[in-house]
Amino acid sequence: MNVLWITNLAFGKLIDLAGISSKSTSGSWLNATLNDFVCDCRINLTIVTVGRVKSIKAVKENNVTYCILPGGFPVEYNYKKKSNKKYWRYVNEKYKPDIIHIWGTEYTPGYLGLLTMKNVPSVVYMQGLLESLSRYYLAGMNKRELLKSITIRDILKYDWITKRQKKITKRSKIEAEIIKISGNVIVENKWCSAHCLSLFDKCQIYKCALNIRGEYFDEIWDKNKVCSYTIMSNAAGYPIKGLHVLLKALRFVLLKYPEARLYIPGENNPFTKTLLEVIKENGYTKYIKTIIKEYGLINNVIFMGRLSAEQMARQMAVTNVFVVPSCIENHSSTLIEAMVVGVPCIASYVGGIPEYLKHNENGLLYRFEEYEMLAEHIKEIFSDIDYAATLGGNARLSARITRSSVNIKENLISIYENVINKSEEIQSR
Repeated sequence: MNVLWITNLAFGKLIDLAGISSKSTSGSWLNATLNDFVCDCRINLTIVTVGRVKSIKAVKENNVTYCILPGGFPVEYNYKKKSNKKYWRYVNEKYKPDIIHIWGTEYTPGYLGLLTMKNVPSVVYMQGLLESLSRYYLAGMNKRELLKSITIRDILKYDWITKRQKKITKRSKIEAEIIKISGNVIVENKWCSAHCLSLFDKCQIYKCALNIRGEYFDEIWDKNKVCSYTIMSNAAGYPIKGLHVLLKALRFVLLKYPEARLYIPGENNPFTKTLLEVIKENGYTKYIKTIIKEYGLINNVIFMGRLSAEQMARQMAVTNVFVVPSCIENHSSTLIEAMVVGVPCIASYVGGIPEYLKHNENGLLYRFEEYEMLAEHIKEIFSDIDYAATLGGNARLSARITRSSVNIKENLISIYENVINKSEEIQSR
């Protein structure tokens, strides 16, 4: 079976082909899934993304071909450009895919790929849902907070928070078109399924979990090795991830636990040093800095920079509690990774999260905007290490059962075969 993956991320050999730093990439689930497909004799896999290259670049290793097409990075890709369309024709003629698998609808390379290869059956793995991201993008921020957060960089780039929301709303129209053209989507939960059906009620829904990298399975949270009163969260470079809500909760936690510390991975450190970094600061980063100063949290918040999967897993394993304060999530891969490690988890009751994080069973849930309740949950975990260990142990057990890499790979192959067979049936009528 000739399978074509279209991704919005460079990973594996694509990083070298694109000439970019591995530090600027993410998408650990893709690496984990790729590892399961390498050397599987049933599959000839071609992985295609776009980048700032002048000509098509490709390299083959084992049963996998990695290919970069010209056109710029996905965020700047112009699907209307005629020269970009010819590259997708080349992909179709060169690699002759039996099925196209699009990983995510956030950008438009996959859209042009589908338009160019309409004769090839396809399936879309729903990662983020732009329609929902645009709806909730402001994440409870009021007009005063939004106005105070505008920076020089935002003005020069015409790219403040509400402008970014409008851009996502515009891109969500393409997302709906991708779903309609393909007609087949892979989801993790009923929430995502409901939203896809609202965009195109005739689409065929398939269910398959996201893969998790082995580094997280290698670590196990142990109550006897925990750094007391520590909190870790997901990277938070924009409002949807809800860091501002977690910071508002932290000030209440500090009333009882003044030694508490919050660790935040990612590159968006608001306390920048150089003039260039200050000039590049976006509005949300400025807002985060304002909250930290206003609430006196400077000594309690640690920005860790970008971490590898191994570093993330190691930090999770010694953290008292992991918090996902997002205002919307389809499936938070970071939360699932934390659950695999077994760190006690707290998350907002949004999107697909409640389908696998069950309140008071393998984690704690709260309403996104209720930072007072988030603070209470954090204090609950801090005050009872045995209760925390029970939640974390249950999370680890449930997550590791559902994230078997063998089951995920076989499920994906079964979906591919199903989509191809249905397409052949339709064509034979």
